[in-house]
Amino acid sequence: MIRIFAFLCVVSVHFFLNSGFYDHVVEGGSMLLMTALRNFFMICVPLFMILSGYLLKDKIPCKSYYARIFQTLGIYLLASIACAGYEFLFNRENFSAMGSVLGLFTFSTAPYSWYIEMYIGLFLIIPFLNRMYNGMTQKMKKLLIAMFLVLTALPSIMNIWQFFNPSWWLRPAVSQNYDFLVPDYWIELYPITYYFIGCYLREYPIKLKSSTNFFLIVGVFAVSGAFNAYRSIGDVFVEGSWSEHRSFFVTIQSVLVFNFLNRINLSRVGERTGIVLKKLSSWTLGAYLCSSIFDDYFYKILKTAEPVMERRILYFPIIVLVVAICSLVLSAVLNWIYDLLVSLLAFVRKKTKVH
Repeated sequence: MIRIFAFLCVVSVHFFLNSGFYDHVVEGGSMLLMTALRNFFMICVPLFMILSGYLLKDKIPCKSYYARIFQTLGIYLLASIACAGYEFLFNRENFSAMGSVLGLFTFSTAPYSWYIEMYIGLFLIIPFLNRMYNGMTQKMKKLLIAMFLVLTALPSIMNIWQFFNPSWWLRPAVSQNYDFLVPDYWIELYPITYYFIGCYLREYPIKLKSSTNFFLIVGVFAVSGAFNAYRSIGDVFVEGSWSEHRSFFVTIQSVLVFNFLNRINLSRVGERTGIVLKKLSSWTLGAYLCSSIFDDYFYKILKTAEPVMERRILYFPIIVLVVAICSLVLSAVLNWIYDLLVSLLAFVRKKTKVH
């Protein structure tokens, strides 16, 4: 459920990337709402990272563990081929066969494959992160996570000098300069921060009533959404460390949403529903990578059908659902092809050994 929800958040946050939101002045209720929603859906990638820690905290450096990366790379390769095929068929003027091949190594053939580049590195060091984490007491684990939060999340709210400049409050979007109150050299370590949070939540879930947890999510959404809207009001959307995956606001939201979803009782879910959820979950990686295809196709239609940016939010549920379904269907096909290729390879190996 968490993986599926994270994927839906990915498709949702890409609505703002592809609908023209970032090129439009933030003013009026519709744009302010979109600014707040955009900030909430940034929990997409952190949820995947937290889930990695939750599921992989006991993995050790061994052959069977590292062999798992081949499925990820296989789906990445097939998704990249699908993206290149789409470019060849529908955007041929921008297509380059050599560029597509080279893009496999620069993680650009599939436009959203930056996540794979990040995950490969995280995957390689996970067993060693586990050795470090699992050898600590609970107190030391808390301290470890606190230190990583200081390194990766705290700078997003502490290094905004405009807070101490009276003129900033009158026109927040004018100046985006920074003054470093805390070090920010290590901010790109945020995947490890989320990984350790996932490890900790596996051992020590946050004990909150579901209702309390939900209202905390709503509260943080309101505060962070209002802050992001205020940063940009009267100008195009102002991006900064406070609005990225590693931001302090997004970190809090991600932990609360993960904890809320993780504590949902699924004991009454039927066997068939469970099978469907497992299948959808297994397709989310490929769907994530392939969603750029359907983003390109459907958002071109949206921009033509609705030229007014403020009214495009009305199509948000429809286009997100359509892109998500199409991406999952294509991912199902890619996963079937991958399984078929693996089966054929195993058959060939078996025949070779016999002969």
